[in-house]
Amino acid sequence: MAVGVTVDSSNNVDISGWTGTTSGITTYGYPGYWQNGALTLMTIGGQGSSFEVNWGAADTAGNFYVAGAVGSSSTISTPVYWENGAMTSLSTGASYSYGVGNSVTVNGGSLYIVGAVGASSNNLVPCYWVGGTQYLLQFNAVTYSSGWAVSVAFDRAGNAYFAGAVASSNGNLTPAYWVVAPGPSNTAGTLATLKMTGTNTYGYALNIGVYGTTSPQSVYISGIEGASSSATAPCYWSGSTSGGVANAPTDLPLGVSNTTSDLNWGALDASGDFYLVGDVGSSSNSVPCYWEVTSGNPTPGPTYLPTGSGNPGGEADGIAFDSSSNVYIAGSVGQFLPCYWKSNVLNMLTTGNAEDLQLVKNIGGKPSKPWWRTSGRHRF
Repeated sequence: MAVGVTVDSSNNVDISGWTGTTSGITTYGYPGYWQNGALTLMTIGGQGSSFEVNWGAADTAGNFYVAGAVGSSSTISTPVYWENGAMTSLSTGASYSYGVGNSVTVNGGSLYIVGAVGASSNNLVPCYWVGGTQYLLQFNAVTYSSGWAVSVAFDRAGNAYFAGAVASSNGNLTPAYWVVAPGPSNTAGTLATLKMTGTNTYGYALNIGVYGTTSPQSVYISGIEGASSSATAPCYWSGSTSGGVANAPTDLPLGVSNTTSDLNWGALDASGDFYLVGDVGSSSNSVPCYWEVTSGNPTPGPTYLPTGSGNPGGEADGIAFDSSSNVYIAGSVGQFLPCYWKSNVLNMLTTGNAEDLQLVKNIGGKPSKPWWRTSGRHRF
C-alpha cells in the first residue's frame, strides 16, 4: 500500500508505504518506498514484529525521509524515521515506552518529525523531534487523556504550526493546533483547539499548510468532524497567521449517493489551492478521490480517481506537486495494491514479486487501524 508522496527538487517522485510478502519480516511484509516506480525495502533493525509507515519528505539533496514506528504491542513502540531506507530510532524520553512518528518535514536544513509519545497508544503526549532531539508540545494531562501531533508547517517569521488532536476521558476527540515561536524558550508552543459544527464532539486535524508571500499569511488545516467516530465528514479550517484559526470548519460534499468518507491528507499547491485526498462511497465499497478547494469554489465536490480494471474501490492517502504543477496522489486500489495517480492517471507500483502480490490480495482485510483514525496504517 502506498501512503505518502513527495516530489523533490529534481522532480523525483518518492512514495512511502509497504508491500506484503509471505517470506517477510512481519505479518504484513516489508516497509518500503518507491522512487520513480522502483521499490526499495526499508529496514526495521530487528526491533519488534511490526511496523508503521507514515508520510515522508525529501530534502534539497534528494534524500527521502519517512516517519513511522517499529514495535511489538500497543505499549511497546519505538518512533523512527528512515533516510533512503535506513532506519534511525528516536527517543521516547525516560518516562515513556511508546512513540510514533507521523510525518516528516524539512525546513531550513533541519529535519522535523512530528508525532507523539506515551505509556501506550491510548495515553499519549504530542511531540516533535528536530535533528533527533525530542520536544513535548503543550498538553494539559488533567484536561485531556491523550494527544498527538500529525504535521507541521512554517510561516515567514519562522513560527511552526503543528496540527493534531486532543482526547478527553469521556470519549470526545477535539481537533487542535499548536504555534511554536522561534527560540529555545518556546519549544512547547501554545495549544489552541479548533471549533466543530453544532454539537459535534469528534474530530481531528491532519495536514496544516501556510500560504502567502506577505504577512499575514493564510493557514489551512485538513481534518474530519462529526457526532462520533462512525459519523464524520471531511472538512477543513482556514484562518491567518495574525488572527489564528478561529472559524468553524467547512464541511466538504461527499457527492451524489455517497454515504461514507475518509479524509487522509491535504496539501497547498503553488497558487494557494488546497487539495484534500481520501475516499467516498458506501459501507461495502469506497472510491479514491480528492477535493480541490479554491477561492472561487470553497466547497467542491469530490473528483474521483480511476481504479483500473478488476480493482473495485481504493483510497487516496498522500498528495504532492512537481515544479510543473502536476498533481501526484499516492494510495491503493483493490485489495490495497499500491499505486499513484499523476494528474488523475493511474500508475500501479510493483509489490516486489508475484508472491508479494498474492499475499496482499489475500490479507483478508485492511491491517488494524490506529485508535484516532477511521482510515490508517498502524501496524500494531
